[in-house]
Amino acid sequence: MKPPPNRSFLSRRRSSGAALFLVLWALLVVSVSLIVAVRLVDLDLENESVAARRFEARQLALSGLAVASHPDVEPRSPLLDKDFGDSRSWNVQIASENSRININRILRQNDTEQLRQLLAFWDLNERQIATIVDSLKDWVDEDNIRSLNGAEASDIPPDSGWSKPENRDFLDIAEMERVRGIEWLEEVKPDWREYFSVHAGSLADLQFARPDFLEAWAGIDRDRAAHFIRVRDGEDARPGTQDDVVFETLSDALSAIGANPLETQILSRSFSVKSGGLKRIESRGEVNGTSYTIECVVTSAKGAKPTILSWREF
Repeated sequence: MKPPPNRSFLSRRRSSGAALFLVLWALLVVSVSLIVAVRLVDLDLENESVAARRFEARQLALSGLAVASHPDVEPRSPLLDKDFGDSRSWNVQIASENSRININRILRQNDTEQLRQLLAFWDLNERQIATIVDSLKDWVDEDNIRSLNGAEASDIPPDSGWSKPENRDFLDIAEMERVRGIEWLEEVKPDWREYFSVHAGSLADLQFARPDFLEAWAGIDRDRAAHFIRVRDGEDARPGTQDDVVFETLSDALSAIGANPLETQILSRSFSVKSGGLKRIESRGEVNGTSYTIECVVTSAKGAKPTILSWREF
């Protein structure tokens, strides 16, 4: 006859097994906790490193901006590209703000025919053009009388996403984004903001004007506009670089376009080849793959202290 099992022995075996399981579980928890802790430390160090690189990149961008703001520094200056070694550099682009359209000026003067031509060039239909132009006019005029195709405050539904007209000039191009009808422009021309300004003067700068701007705004045919841009921008096909052809006078630029005497007379009323002391500067600092960009518009007249008109960091 088999003797009965020793209950005390079995109880001890169960207790030992449970204790071993708890020890293994505790070791697993500690191991996972250590791995997580090490990873968090790595992340903190990585974040601190990125933050430090971003801070230094911003300082480089500020330094490049300070150089570019000087009245004697031209868009093609070698000072705008600076490599300090050890993966540290700045790159600065200077353009003329006067190569853009001052939206406030044309709306205040009710001189919108060329704006309509430009919108048509971008494939907007007549109804869309009329809505956008009239809504822009209602945004800046000082009354609450709705234009034929526009919108005053009472015409803007609360949930439309459009801004109610402020009855003042646009302070920034970003304010145009919420005007009724601009969503159509956004669909066909996502970079439309690059064509407008709230600071530009009355004469557009041919040294930096875009080809479709020349076609739609200046009425220059496509072949001549394309030829002019190729000559002006040089082999790298970029304005504001060292291989550009710099036109000393408007006559030189119009000759490169091939303008006839009548066109020369007309274009001379609206165009120039001078920045007018108004620079759009984009300064990018980079440190070991981390970059920081500052974009601003500054006045940069000879003998005067630069004045910042707009500022954006990204």
